[in-house]
Amino acid sequence: MKLTKQEFERFWQKVDVPDFRSDLGIKEGCWPWTAARSSAGYGSFKLRGSAVCASRLSLIIATGINPEDQRALHTCDNPECVRPGHLKWGTVRENALDMMAKGRGRRQFTKTVRTFTADLDAHSDAERALARYENQCAGLSTLDRGVFA
Repeated sequence: MKLTKQEFERFWQKVDVPDFRSDLGIKEGCWPWTAARSSAGYGSFKLRGSAVCASRLSLIIATGINPEDQRALHTCDNPECVRPGHLKWGTVRENALDMMAKGRGRRQFTKTVRTFTADLDAHSDAERALARYENQCAGLSTLDRGVFA
C-alpha cells in the first residue's frame, strides 16, 4: 500500500509525539493517536473510504511491508500508541500468548484466559490449550486484522 503525500501528512497530523513533555501522564515514549478510536482504544484512520487500524498503518509506513498474515503488535501494551519503535509484526497466536503472559485482555475473554491457564496447569499441553483459546477467540478476527467495521 503506497500512501499519497496528502494521506501521509494527514495520518501524522493525528499523532502526538510527547517525548519531551512529561505533563501528559501517558506511558513514556509512546506516540498516542489523537483522532478516532475503536471501542478497544486502538486508533482508526479513514483511508480511501475504509477505516484502518492506525498502529498497523504506522508499521506499514515504517517497514514498507503489509503482511496479510501478520498483525501490528504493541510492545508497550498501549493501544493508542502508533510509535513504530513500539510496534512489531506478529501473529494472532503471538499476541494471545503475550496478552496472557502479561495478564491483560478484554473482559469478555477473562473466562477463556482462566480456562487456558487451567489447561496449562492441568495438562502442561500449551499447544492444545492455545488451540482451544484461539477457537474461542475467533470473534476477534475483524479487530485482529486491524479493520474496524
